[in-house]
Amino acid sequence: MATENDFYRLQEQLKAGDAALAAGDFTNRLPGLLEVLGHPDAKFRDNLGWSTLSKYFRSAYCPAAVRSKILDLLLSNEFLFYKICDGETVDSVKRSFSILTIADILGGDLKYGALIESSRLRLVAYELCRYLDLEKDWRGHSEAIGWIHALAHSGDAFWALASHPSLEQNERVHCLTKLLSHIEKRGQNVFQWQEDYRLARALSVLLERIPEDFARNLIEQKYESSLLFRMPAIQNILTTFRCVYLEMHWSGSKRIDLMESLKKIIY
Repeated sequence: MATENDFYRLQEQLKAGDAALAAGDFTNRLPGLLEVLGHPDAKFRDNLGWSTLSKYFRSAYCPAAVRSKILDLLLSNEFLFYKICDGETVDSVKRSFSILTIADILGGDLKYGALIESSRLRLVAYELCRYLDLEKDWRGHSEAIGWIHALAHSGDAFWALASHPSLEQNERVHCLTKLLSHIEKRGQNVFQWQEDYRLARALSVLLERIPEDFARNLIEQKYESSLLFRMPAIQNILTTFRCVYLEMHWSGSKRIDLMESLKKIIY
């Protein structure tokens, strides 16, 4: 396991623009550094470990090939699916912060050329959707281990994925329907840790990038008022779509008909 000094050193290298951060001597150490994502101490994991790795993966010092390699590692049973059948345990943070780091890697790739190919993004979409089906720990915060926040972190990853120009339309549609289906299942747990906003960012991008008629028909059919008001998850659906509407409004969306459909749902 990496130490605090390893991450303080990485912070110094990032500030100095150290070219060694792109060399094999450093990048070969990344799998070991990534183990901090599962550390039970919130201060070490969040404030030092993950936040420093996030800056690296989103920086120009991280080679594109390294982002792709680490992305594959994070999608594995050692990270995103680590002990996923065990439910609410301390190991949940490793899965949750893995999905947040996937968002960082995709964000870095978007910033520096969007070089990750569509075939790998197809795998990312498949595995993120599979994760939603398998994860059992949807706690926002724990007094013992700090932020878990798996659903909000999932929203961040889907947001970055949806924003990537190489993601194919079929995958965007699949991600949209999977996210909506998952929200509909969350009726017993009202969103209280910004899950609605973080999911809405992903949904708003997906709705902007698939055919408008398809998106509008899907929304109108799924959330027609006689159906919506019988759904146990109505509160989460309404708060999430209010955030979607605001995201589209603030971004200056030209999808007027779709926004009118959303307005009928949220008012």
